[in-house]
Amino acid sequence: MHNPFTFAFPRKYSLDQIFTPTRAATFTYVERPALDYELRRCLNLPGTQIVLFGHTGGGKTTLVINELNKLRRKFVTTSCVEGMTVDGLIASAFDQLGAFYAESQSSCEATS
Repeated sequence: MHNPFTFAFPRKYSLDQIFTPTRAATFTYVERPALDYELRRCLNLPGTQIVLFGHTGGGKTTLVINELNKLRRKFVTTSCVEGMTVDGLIASAFDQLGAFYAESQSSCEATS
């Protein structure tokens, strides 16, 4: 017989899974359908450049990373810090492309 006074407790998470000040939130991410749709639309347009701005901790990085993960897209991340130049920002991003290049090169060699 079913007891109406019993219920299953939700899965327990560690504190660092919920409070993620140094990385994008996953468990506590709240979807915003209209904003998610607009970002996804932009991400699917070749050559589109996207600029997000807002207050620190407002969820900009979390929004983009969650949408890229939904689309199963590979990406690199970099951050602007005080004193960084545009050249430094671009160099930081390009420094992370090695893994993508090696994978792409291996795929091309395997098919030739």
